[in-house]
Amino acid sequence: MNLSLPCLRIVAIAMISFFAPTVEAGEETHYQDHLVGERAAAMGGANIAMADEATGAHYNPAGIVGSGSTLLQVSMSAYKLQMTRAEIARICDQRYFDERKDFFGFPASLGFVTLFGDKIRHALGLHAVIYSMSRGQSAFQIDRIPCDLNNNLTVGGSHFEIDRSMGWGMTYAIRPIPMLRIGLSINFTLRSVSSATSITSATNTATGKSTQIEFLNLKANLFNSHLRAGILLEPFKGFSIGLSFSTPHFALVREGVIDTVMAGADAQGNPVGGGVSLDDATFNWKVPFVVAFGVAYQRKESFAVALDIKLHGPLARYPVFTHSLFNTQGLTTVTNQRNLVVNFNIGGEFYLNPKWILRAGFFSNFSSYPVLEKGAVQDQDHLHMYGVTFGGTYRSSDTGTLSLILQAQYGTGQSMASWLASTGGNADGSASSEVVDARDISLVVSVGGSFDLSR
Repeated sequence: MNLSLPCLRIVAIAMISFFAPTVEAGEETHYQDHLVGERAAAMGGANIAMADEATGAHYNPAGIVGSGSTLLQVSMSAYKLQMTRAEIARICDQRYFDERKDFFGFPASLGFVTLFGDKIRHALGLHAVIYSMSRGQSAFQIDRIPCDLNNNLTVGGSHFEIDRSMGWGMTYAIRPIPMLRIGLSINFTLRSVSSATSITSATNTATGKSTQIEFLNLKANLFNSHLRAGILLEPFKGFSIGLSFSTPHFALVREGVIDTVMAGADAQGNPVGGGVSLDDATFNWKVPFVVAFGVAYQRKESFAVALDIKLHGPLARYPVFTHSLFNTQGLTTVTNQRNLVVNFNIGGEFYLNPKWILRAGFFSNFSSYPVLEKGAVQDQDHLHMYGVTFGGTYRSSDTGTLSLILQAQYGTGQSMASWLASTGGNADGSASSEVVDARDISLVVSVGGSFDLSR
């Protein structure tokens, strides 16, 4: 059986489903990709029971009232190296893999805190975080798919994507008594994504030629807000307990553009194709509530250890993008959901001397996406990640610090591959999906520093 135009479409759609998952999902499947702050990032994100950095409100708003009188802090990651390997398709008994090495800019944060009051201490803080500014480009080409000796099938494509996300917020904290701190922050998050994917396929059979082009263009602007409240209790000197609660994200702006085009000619030269352009689609980017609990023990200018446990709530299945034309004209609504996830963070620091501090940490970054099932329509990987962090800080004086931080993550799990079956070397046209193994490795190099403006 020769490969027909519908079979070519199966191949093209299988490739598109792999090349453009990020925008369709509208969200990541992990919660701890971004460790923020100079001290917290080096200690594996274990900061709920301390949070005394200018960017501490990212973890526990109550912590900022324990910082210096007026503290300015900057943390910036230089680059992130990410290596991913996953099987994307099985076509006529041949396996095709995608192996990527991406090198791109990663988180940066800025925090400012000022304290006031005598007997009762108050703090006001501002923080801004660039979670990611990634730019990816990839291409593939399969010169021959040997489903039949009479076929000369070529499939090629390219994908380009820019994904930016950032957040900012304001925090107020109070210490009514020496052993108790309370804080509240209001936060805003903006995500902007632009993605373009094209797939071209052509075949030369004994009966003629057929060609096909698939094009998908997606743009989304998503603006959310949420509240974070926290308390920090120090029952005795050096030992502290922290609790933080973040509300689900509330959508403020959910606009997007979707363009799809399919064009070509069948074996008889007849034009085939169509397209839909939607400039008023609605994109949904949901983030659930988070409850975090932490304990820490520290001795001033000697050592500190900390442990956090974070519970990320579930999300019921919901449509990622909606429009009145979905489920008509060939458009199908993509849905997403998240399971309840519990992550942990462990970290510590040790003062070599008053000027040099070493820090290290370990954390989990489990996938919130459901376990993949054969035959299901899935567009997200299911990988459980683990990370380690190392950092060194130099204190130039009582007012300033400079830090270098390394973060590495490794994960294994599952991905979904599409495949076109064959019988005796010929494609029989049956398409399905298969759960396959996948892995991901990433490395982040960061620099950070702080300055106490009150001294």
